[in-house]
Amino acid sequence: MNPQTPPQRRPQTDPATHPRRATTIASPPQPTLVRLADVTVGYAARPVLENLTLDLARGTALAVLGGSGVGKSTLLRVLAGLLEPQSGHVVFADGPRPRQAVALQEPLLYPWLTALENIRLGQRFGTHRDQVAPERVEQLVDALGLRPVLAAYPDEMSGGQAQRVSLARALAVDPELLLLDEPLSALDPAIRSALQRWLRTASREAGRTTVVVTHDIDEALVLADDILLLGAGGATRHWVNVTVDGPAPDGDGSAGTGTGTSTGTSTGTSTGEEAPGWAARRSQIRAQIRAAYDEPAGWPDAGLEALHV
Repeated sequence: MNPQTPPQRRPQTDPATHPRRATTIASPPQPTLVRLADVTVGYAARPVLENLTLDLARGTALAVLGGSGVGKSTLLRVLAGLLEPQSGHVVFADGPRPRQAVALQEPLLYPWLTALENIRLGQRFGTHRDQVAPERVEQLVDALGLRPVLAAYPDEMSGGQAQRVSLARALAVDPELLLLDEPLSALDPAIRSALQRWLRTASREAGRTTVVVTHDIDEALVLADDILLLGAGGATRHWVNVTVDGPAPDGDGSAGTGTGTSTGTSTGTSTGEEAPGWAARRSQIRAQIRAAYDEPAGWPDAGLEALHV
């Protein structure tokens, strides 16, 4: 739905220079929508994603964290079909690519179209024309607070308004696979927090599979069932984050202290109140992720086996 850069081929990495690192994130219990099988992507003979195997379950959300240059956006581009792996495969469960939409940190709105026309852009293309239902557009306009700017052009909007228009445009086609790259970064904190919760709920109700790249650990904890932390050279760590859909945790907030995998849960109620223990468990996962950020780039190979779950 956004103007896209054509797929690119990049130079092959040199296996003699960079020893093979195989990273596997275990198959989820739900049916898989898309699988990355032993995918490698590198730039200028430097591996970014290296032999990565990853299953994305239908109706779940994956948050991808990591420092600059570790391959977060590269992973998103591979999933979107904008970048072809140098080796490995992207396989879709039903054969053809599912209906997908992408919303990026840069909104990439068409400057000659109003906000409403940008949101309805899918109606202009045969692939999505039947998916952009007028009632869905109206619901998105209200949910994202866009009614005051519907007649505005992109140069008349704030950065946050433009990002919300871009997100509405992506959601208007009712995608099965939603790919987001820092889509809420320009929003005020209060609006961003509210839209994080709304996006999580809306995606769950729609049974949508979502991948979101973010630098915000708290955003990952709100949006995602699984959190993937990418490190230099293709290293990964993975946390399971059963949030609003899970049962209440123990009152003491205890959680597993494994080196790379943790589970957090909450009540699943609509009151907005946290169950006893959930705040402590969420803090524990947050602390583990922050500690992993501070570890040496690439992480010691000796410890990687325990982290690939």
